[in-house]
Amino acid sequence: PPVRMSFDAHLTTLVAVSGTGLVIGTGTLAFDGAEAEIAVLVEDSVQRRGVGTALVKRLAAAAASGGAEVVHSHTYADNAGMIGTFERLGLPLYRAADGPVITLTGDLRVASGADIAVGATPPR
Repeated sequence: PPVRMSFDAHLTTLVAVSGTGLVIGTGTLAFDGAEAEIAVLVEDSVQRRGVGTALVKRLAAAAASGGAEVVHSHTYADNAGMIGTFERLGLPLYRAADGPVITLTGDLRVASGADIAVGATPPR
């Protein structure tokens, strides 16, 4: 699906849109100094089709290009999709647990925005 981006110095929002114009996913990147945080929400009916992966990869690349040294995401420990997506970024990955929630931290200092493969547009 097409991805539309809204960007300012501290916050980036991506919206994934289906071929029929429906919003099927959103992703947000928030900067806090040398750190950035990614949050993603994907419509249940299109999960496991690459929409979340496309959003996370684009946001991680934007974080690296924007000067962030690390990128974080908070998710439930049983959210295999988000954990796998972060693992596929190819960055050194650290995890910190707080009850059922884990914080995934990818170290961007080893990559530039161009080094994070954005990949093809996910299937519809």
